[in-house]
Amino acid sequence: MSISQAEIIAQKTATKLANKKLKVALIISSVYVLLYHFVLLRWEAATIELYYSGVLANTLALSVITGYIFYYITVLTPYKSKIAEMQSAVIASKSNLADLINRLIVLLTQNEDWRQTDNISLKAFVDSHSPGRRIWLEQCSGIFKTSQVLMTYNPYTLYIISDTLNEIQRQIEDILHHSDLFEDEYLKLIVWLINTDTYKKLFGLGLNSLEQFNIGENKPEYVQGTTLLDSFFCEELSLRLFVENGEKIFIDEVRKLLDK
Repeated sequence: MSISQAEIIAQKTATKLANKKLKVALIISSVYVLLYHFVLLRWEAATIELYYSGVLANTLALSVITGYIFYYITVLTPYKSKIAEMQSAVIASKSNLADLINRLIVLLTQNEDWRQTDNISLKAFVDSHSPGRRIWLEQCSGIFKTSQVLMTYNPYTLYIISDTLNEIQRQIEDILHHSDLFEDEYLKLIVWLINTDTYKKLFGLGLNSLEQFNIGENKPEYVQGTTLLDSFFCEELSLRLFVENGEKIFIDEVRKLLDK
């Protein structure tokens, strides 16, 4: 999934601009109507054409005011009510996405306290633990619930990563589909995340579709850690997490997203 920030924010920006123009038109029309009825009507028009021009302008101004009132009642009021009613759903969506991303980073870094760990210490932890990982054979300790609501005990790490990535993708697609309910800064962070090389790499490696692989088999390349996935987890992962897109660091932007 690749999408630009402009594509996500464009609709919201266009709506805000249209509302602003309507408000400006309402103010101008209201001022003119007041001037027309309380000031201009007291003066005698210099020409008949000027008189009818004033009448026409007043009619148009009243039409604008009437149209805005109708728009406010039929569009803006229901929209604001919808926003208020959906706040609980928005909070739930944010919380769900935060939990999924947190789980993903825990699986990638093998550090459950990564959010409370500074970047230097976290990178040192990842660097020290990565070389010995045998990702095809690695298992998570404990009980996990998958997106199919199945409880699994000590599942293979790659299975949980795959399930988590697919859930993250579905959750993000749902949020972007309802982008009018979320604030711009939150959407910008999501758009930045899904366009990073790190995020794309996880999908490029096929981590979201691992059913095509035979995880857990004691193949020589799995035991020796010589596959492309082993190379990613043992050598490349640390660089991907802590160096990203110039001044922005992937792990820092993820922290910001989870704090929103």
